[in-house]
Amino acid sequence: GRIVKRKGPDILVRAFKRLLETHPNAKLVIVGDGPYADQLKELAREFVLGDKVEFTGILRGKPLYMKYAECDIFAMPSRQTKTDMEGFGMVFLEAGFFRKPSIGTPTGGIPEAVLDGETGLLVPQGDEMALRDAMDRLLVYEEFARRLGERAHERVISEFTWEKATHRFFKMYNKDQALA
Repeated sequence: GRIVKRKGPDILVRAFKRLLETHPNAKLVIVGDGPYADQLKELAREFVLGDKVEFTGILRGKPLYMKYAECDIFAMPSRQTKTDMEGFGMVFLEAGFFRKPSIGTPTGGIPEAVLDGETGLLVPQGDEMALRDAMDRLLVYEEFARRLGERAHERVISEFTWEKATHRFFKMYNKDQALA
C-alpha cells in the first residue's frame, strides 16, 4: 500500500519499539512505498531498530501473498484527518484470506472490514500503547489469534468473493428497479 501518514505507520513503529521489550524476537515488515516512507525509515533509524524493521517497497502478486502467509498479525492503525479517512480497507480482507488476525482503528470503513473481537482487534486512533497491547495480546494468546484469523478467513470466503458481491449488487439493483 501507500505509505502515508494517515495510515498510522509512525504509530505502528512506535508501538513496535515498545513491543520489543517483551517480544525481542519480533519483526515488523512494512510493505509499500509513498511520500511518508523516508520519514518512517528515519524514525526506525532514530529508534535503532536495525534489522527488526524491514521495508520491502511495493509488492504485488506472489511476493505480496508470501508476506501475508509469513506474518502472524496484520496491523494498519489508520487515523482520520479533517480531509481524509480510510476507506473500506481491502488489506484487512486480504490478511483475513490468509487467516491472519488484523489490528485496525474504528475509523472510516475499517470497522466494517475488522469485526472487533471476531476477526481482529480495533484500537483507538493514535494510541500507541493500545496498539502495542493489542499486538502483545495476539502474540501471547496464540489460540485466540488463530481463532480470529480463522473467523476472518471464513468471513472473507462467505461474504466477500466476487460471486457474493455480484449477487448482492444484483439484489440491490433489482430492489431499486422495483421501487422505481
